[in-house]
Amino acid sequence: MNRQEFASTMNSFNNVVQNHPPPPSFSSGRAAFLILCLSASILCAIILGIHYTRHIAMLLAVPSSFLALSIILIAWRRRLMLQFEAAILHLCSCMNATENVRGINFRLAKVSPDHQNLASSTPTLRSSPVTSSVYSIVVEFDDRYNLLHHFAASPNSGQQTSLSTRIHGANTLPPYRSSLIEPPTYRQSQQQLQSQSNNDVQFPSNTYHPNEKT
Repeated sequence: MNRQEFASTMNSFNNVVQNHPPPPSFSSGRAAFLILCLSASILCAIILGIHYTRHIAMLLAVPSSFLALSIILIAWRRRLMLQFEAAILHLCSCMNATENVRGINFRLAKVSPDHQNLASSTPTLRSSPVTSSVYSIVVEFDDRYNLLHHFAASPNSGQQTSLSTRIHGANTLPPYRSSLIEPPTYRQSQQQLQSQSNNDVQFPSNTYHPNEKT
């Protein structure tokens, strides 16, 4: 895999993420602002209802409203998460169908909180605040990729490698040549040859002959 192939692969994943974004994290400013606006709107509606109707019993609607808000928020986040994971997994399966022949495998993984804390505590890894759920695309290379890379990089004596091994600056595999192996031969003994060359077949005495007259 060269740089152009890797860049095109990452662009495909970025396009899928733009069309199906993951749910925002609760620690992000956008999610906190959304929750604060919904909470303030619910409180204002209850206060205005008590002011105009003079029913203090409407205070009981506060916990039920927050419960309904929590259920709607959780269902919305789960729907976004399922759509995002389904789109990424579908793209991974499509890429694995073609790249698995070369020993390359793509899969979706969630970053554990331990890895998140380790990345945030490392002074060299200074990233922006997390605005969404943390996922990662894992690219795995097995032994087939190493073998193909080894054979593609090894020089072939007696072949023209200047034109056949490079196409648009990318290394390609040498042409395949099937090894011609002669089939094994078996020697026959003289007794077998004599038995095959002998045309006189001796029938047993009790053999039935239809043309024989009794």
